[in-house]
Amino acid sequence: MKSSYFLDTNLNVIKVNGATGLKVRDQPNLKTEEYIWKQGIILISDMGKMKEFKINISKDNNLNLVIIRPIEKYMDGLFEEIFNFKGLCSNYDEKKIISIS
Repeated sequence: MKSSYFLDTNLNVIKVNGATGLKVRDQPNLKTEEYIWKQGIILISDMGKMKEFKINISKDNNLNLVIIRPIEKYMDGLFEEIFNFKGLCSNYDEKKIISIS
């Protein structure tokens, strides 16, 4: 089974496998101030076009999770889908944390 993403910890880049997509899960009980965040980007294909979104990346070693949160708002359906934001990012929250797998 192929991994759904590759995390380059030197460049802080998450490249999503276009064949498998990305599995995400909201993590409402995690608090942003409890983690060390590194600014990075997520690269993901959308209908054959590569998109890039600025994000913060961290790890939760206790739960064995890679977690991300948004840095800025993108009026983009794929970005909204990743973070489970409503249309036009009407419920955007820069403290929202999701895990990826």
